[in-house]
Amino acid sequence: MFPKGACLQIILRCRRSAPDFEPARRTLLQAEFIVSMPKVKTHHWAGVTLSLKNMFGVVPGIKYGWPKNILHWRGIQQCIVDLAATLPIHFVIADAIVCMEGNGPLTGTSRRLDRIVLSHDPVAADATCARLMGLLPERIPHIAENAKFLGNMAVCRIELLAACLSIPQVPFITVPEFSGFAIARPNTLR
Repeated sequence: MFPKGACLQIILRCRRSAPDFEPARRTLLQAEFIVSMPKVKTHHWAGVTLSLKNMFGVVPGIKYGWPKNILHWRGIQQCIVDLAATLPIHFVIADAIVCMEGNGPLTGTSRRLDRIVLSHDPVAADATCARLMGLLPERIPHIAENAKFLGNMAVCRIELLAACLSIPQVPFITVPEFSGFAIARPNTLR
């Protein structure tokens, strides 16, 4: 149980899912700088777990239980959008060295990309990670929706400093309902 006063009710700034209010840790709400550090992987309900989906980790499990199924059932894509709009991510450090594909996040298989993605824009970071996985970010609902108001996913507007964006010849394996996320003809985007 959280100590008294550790959680506060917050008003969602974007209301795509059902509730008007969500509990959040007081320390998180008082933070001046929030860093999301996801391990790049596929996800059986969201398609991918990247910096935006990673924010599910800040929602108190004591309120929603494990694995926060209520949020998943309300509409996981919509809840990801609500959380990202309400609790802004200031910086992303995405670990794409050894990733997971398949039926993630628990029973997938490892796959090496040997990359780390750093960004002050979580939408750009997630779009870049999706492309590194051979997936189209505009087909991943929570990335596409957040790109409308929270960040940028246009490849021509994302500055890559270290290397070109190499799309794998074989896209990451996802569960069947997300097979449409895959890029049809892999190539290199600059």
